[in-house]
Parts: sequence; C-alpha cells; structure tokens
Amino acid sequence: MRSIARRERSARRGSTLIELLAALFVFVTASSGLLLAYLSGNLLSEQARQERIAYEDLRDMMERVQATAFTALPAIFPAGTANGGGGAPTPYERIVGTYMLPNETITVTHPNATADRREVVVAVTWTHKGRNRTASISTIRTSS
Repeated sequence: MRSIARRERSARRGSTLIELLAALFVFVTASSGLLLAYLSGNLLSEQARQERIAYEDLRDMMERVQATAFTALPAIFPAGTANGGGGAPTPYERIVGTYMLPNETITVTHPNATADRREVVVAVTWTHKGRNRTASISTIRTSS
C-alpha cells in the first residue's frame, strides 16, 4: 500500500521528459517567430529611411530646377548625365549635400530640350541589399 502511494506522489511531483521537450519546442517556435518579426521590422525601417532620403534629394533637386532660368536648364542640368558630370564634389552634390545612400546617383533628364513646354525628370538611383532602387519625380517648365 505504501509503495503505491509513493509512486502516485512521485508521478505528480515532477515533469516528464516529454513535457519538457514539448515546452521547449513551444518556446523555441515562439522565440524564432518574434526574432523573424523583429528582423523584418528592421529591414522595412531601413528601407523606409532610404526612401525618405531619396525623396528629400529629389525635392532638393526639383526645387533647384524650378528656381533655374528656363534658358539655363540644359547648361546647368545636362540631360541624362549622372550626377551632373565630373568633378568632386559633383555639381549635384553641391545642391543636395553629401550623398547619403549607397551608390547613389542623381540624373536630370529633359527629353525635348528645345521645346517651349519642357518636361524635366529627376531620378535618384541607389543600392539597397544588393538591389537597385529608383525614385523619380517630374515637372513641366515653360519659357514664359
């Protein structure tokens, strides 16, 4: 009688190895899910920060384009030339400040440079996690 009571007490006192393994599995699964969510959040945060910087650079360039005399646009912003041509700092770096994005280039194009009504497109290209990213904005300028 005593041995049966003792076995029942010891069975209730501790956890079995199966219970411990099940609890460990649940803990590891939940922890890895939380870690994955954290890492994804960091990646999205970095991507949003880089896009914000790109749009700030676009805004700065577009403000300069709009402040430039219509007849001076082709000379100051050579069509399709990345970063406005050579030199260090580049002509466009003088406008937006030091480039903050990896492999950042700024290109200003105006497809029909002789037209009275001219579209001007400013594009920023950079690299994020091995992928090329691009953002652009455009405006229409006229001589009057």
